[in-house]
Amino acid sequence: MQVTPSKILALVIALGYLATAVAMSGWDTEGVAVFCLILLLPLAFIWFPDEIETFTVIVAKRPYGRITSETHASMVMLVGWLCLVGYLPLLAYLLH
Repeated sequence: MQVTPSKILALVIALGYLATAVAMSGWDTEGVAVFCLILLLPLAFIWFPDEIETFTVIVAKRPYGRITSETHASMVMLVGWLCLVGYLPLLAYLLH
């Protein structure tokens, strides 16, 4: 894994979200642990797009329930950024 400015920026944003959540709700150990788990998915998409790109698996035994082709790494990273920058703040706003 090569460290890029994009990966460092994603980590800084995620840590900022975590610090904001702790400051707003207090130090709730269970809540912080759940929020860390939620942040792991977009960070994994941003940090490891090449590894996720090659993931193919049979999802179901139906003819159309399979992932048989690779997803381009830039698309995986784009989804990670959309979740980190768009979906998580929108979700926090709507739940607040």
